[in-house]
Amino acid sequence: MLRKVLLCQLLLISGICFAQTKITDPFKLLENAGAEITGKLLPRLSKFDLLSITKGQALALQDDTSKNLILQIPAAKNKQISIQLIQRELRAPGFKVNTSDGRQLKNYRYGKHFSGKILGNDRSIAAFSLGSSGLSGFYADINGNKLVEPVPGKSGVYVLYNDTDLTDKRPVGCATLDTGLQNS
Repeated sequence: MLRKVLLCQLLLISGICFAQTKITDPFKLLENAGAEITGKLLPRLSKFDLLSITKGQALALQDDTSKNLILQIPAAKNKQISIQLIQRELRAPGFKVNTSDGRQLKNYRYGKHFSGKILGNDRSIAAFSLGSSGLSGFYADINGNKLVEPVPGKSGVYVLYNDTDLTDKRPVGCATLDTGLQNS
């Protein structure tokens, strides 16, 4: 509680404290990851950290009604990055989910989407989504783009990596034909 009060006081001084700001640090840094995870599931990464989150913590985040969130992510031993996030509505008014046969899903659980920045770093950006498959997102600053993604097939385990640590550098291209702009 003291940590929350002190952090909110700091935010008030800088003019960015919001009503109902939830401070959460659900992730724990996994010190000893098995070879199964590091070799078979993440072969495209030269360097990364593994994080864990319990199913209860993930559900608590999903069910939380706070529109403002400070997400704390382990960056290294005894260090955390605080990400200041604001919930965003990405659905258009009247948005519905229909099945391929035209039935409307009544109790569809929509994900939550957040955008923001690294706390105290105005030259940063962050975006996270929380849905049925877990939490995923990124934060970026002068040190690069860090991504957080669920590890395939490992419930509650996430990978945190810098995109420069991808060993499989696939070219990015656009398949849209560009005819250029024409003067009118």
